[in-house]
Amino acid sequence: MSIRILKLISGEEIIADVSGVSTVDDKEVMEDTVLISKAVGILFTPAEEGLKIQYYPWAMYLDNTKELAMDKSNIMFPAIPPVSVRNQYAEMVGLPVIPDTSIIVPEGPTSNLKLST
Repeated sequence: MSIRILKLISGEEIIADVSGVSTVDDKEVMEDTVLISKAVGILFTPAEEGLKIQYYPWAMYLDNTKELAMDKSNIMFPAIPPVSVRNQYAEMVGLPVIPDTSIIVPEGPTSNLKLST
């Protein structure tokens, strides 16, 4: 299974642990039926910095610990979420987070930084 954002034909966007979606030659490929679990809805709301992601329970009446079969005709497209979004979701549902590989630049003067080999 892997974490994907799914844009549904209903217009909803969910993030879930999905099986039946894979990456082939940099393209997301779906099987006829995908299995999703731990689905969470995603809303984008305006914020001072641009857009903010808001999460909401999706299909609250379902048991999120069990997989739900979804026909690919109900999915417009799958997408790999950015690491920060993926990790926020993983923390919410109890999945392992992955390290952020971005470079952290210290604030303030950098004259005390020295490179060594």
